[in-house]
Amino acid sequence: MGQADRLKAADMRQLKNAYENRLTHIQKSAKIEITRLLEEIKTKERNIGQLRKDLLALQSPKKLRQNEAKVTATTKPKTNPNETSQKPKKPTTKAAGETKAKTEPDTDTDISEQNPIRQAQVTPEL
Repeated sequence: MGQADRLKAADMRQLKNAYENRLTHIQKSAKIEITRLLEEIKTKERNIGQLRKDLLALQSPKKLRQNEAKVTATTKPKTNPNETSQKPKKPTTKAAGETKAKTEPDTDTDISEQNPIRQAQVTPEL
């Protein structure tokens, strides 16, 4: 009987070692597969993020144009069509017969005496 028990114990050790080796192999392959799948997920997430950025970049000009159109339509200052937003330009040369009297003050160049209403310029707000 001693011999049979030893053979049975040797068989059990052999099976145990085979199972442990198989378990170690399965764990290693599972770990490799998990790592590969995680890398694949990360790559796909990066691709999705880049595609979202590209989509936003493509949509942004349209949205910016729409927003600018809305802003300019709502904040456009109402002006009288007869008024101009720029001061009239002064003539650089005088006509042959055009001279000022010496007693008349020079109002074109004396800014301090001008009416402040004439000095104001209408500028559209952005």
